[in-house]
Amino acid sequence: ERQVNEGIAQYKSTDFSAAVATLEKAKAQWDAAYPDPKDANDTLEFYLGLARSAKKLSGRREITRTDPIYQDVRGFMTQAELSYNDAVSLKKTSGSPEEYRKNLEAAKSSVEAITTAVPEYREARLMDLKITRLEQGEERFAASLQQLVQEALRKANLAKARDPSITEVTMRDTRLALLDYLDIEGVNRILSAAVRDQIRAAIVVLEERLGMRVAKPGAADIQRARTLYNEARALYNAD
Repeated sequence: ERQVNEGIAQYKSTDFSAAVATLEKAKAQWDAAYPDPKDANDTLEFYLGLARSAKKLSGRREITRTDPIYQDVRGFMTQAELSYNDAVSLKKTSGSPEEYRKNLEAAKSSVEAITTAVPEYREARLMDLKITRLEQGEERFAASLQQLVQEALRKANLAKARDPSITEVTMRDTRLALLDYLDIEGVNRILSAAVRDQIRAAIVVLEERLGMRVAKPGAADIQRARTLYNEARALYNAD
């Protein structure tokens, strides 16, 4: 019971990898104690299914040292950071435009090498936005970001309305983009608190639609549950 509750808490905090590991361990212990399928722990099975689905959909947003591709990813990220920092320095000191452009392209190439293999990797995605920010300048980047946010929020609203044009891939990509926007350095100076709250709410909607979190019951759901409960109670009392 303790492990099941721990796994559910990990799932609700969006630590999906930990939730899967904890719940799979709990399931193994439960199945050993109660081998008959009729005795399955429905709550455990339900959250394990959700956690597995969420882990698959969220991908490798972070990469740990134990991951087989960790060294390769770190190597490319180091190259990207060095090239980016050189480009920043050249821009500040009005250095060679050719060297500035060469360093930007090198940083982009290193980032692309990562995102081609692991498109959801957070650090590389944020570096890509930093490169764009450096190229565009603060004012143009801020305006561009606000447009990107509004487009992502539009897609999230369509997903909430279950518009058939919004596919699972679109929802997954939109969720990742919104997570990135909240993580941008100095985002508080670009996006208002109200917009940041809209982004957080949209992420919740997308995660509910993707099956990454349990949707909170709406008023209609609660009323339906009450009706069914009252009907069941009436049948029980009639007997």
